[in-house]
Amino acid sequence: MGRTGAVRAILFVDEPELGRVSNGMAVKITWDGLPKQEWSGVVTRMPTRVAALNSRQVGEVECVVDSAEGQLLPGANINAELVTQVAEAALVAPTGAIQRRGSVTGVWVLTGDNRVKWRPVVTGASSVTETQIISGVSDSESVALGAYESLAEGDRVTPRHP
Repeated sequence: MGRTGAVRAILFVDEPELGRVSNGMAVKITWDGLPKQEWSGVVTRMPTRVAALNSRQVGEVECVVDSAEGQLLPGANINAELVTQVAEAALVAPTGAIQRRGSVTGVWVLTGDNRVKWRPVVTGASSVTETQIISGVSDSESVALGAYESLAEGDRVTPRHP
């Protein structure tokens, strides 16, 4: 018998991302066993070493997760999202749309005649799926997402909007 009000969670964080993690950082937990439920927690211990996990190099970050109702079971395989930075009301683009040309970060912007134009941008906070655009494009513009290697300045494209 035991209490499940708080659950210790071990997160395997890829080595390049460890620099963005710190003690006290918020973490959001989901579990496929209860897909509509979400739990919150905090990072309580940083890794002391990096180890191989299959083809990845990871650090084990320890968190304490509030499971007051006892629904999050110890030993469950969970999904975790560490909140490293918050940008309120930010303009975002799909992370996959952000490109680098030498030392310049930019995106392919769709012009009024369905052509693409390279535009340098300044980026901010990012996640796996979205990146904040601080400057370089406006919220009324569309950016290209797809086969960048084959795009050149002025190419005509057929836009598909979600």
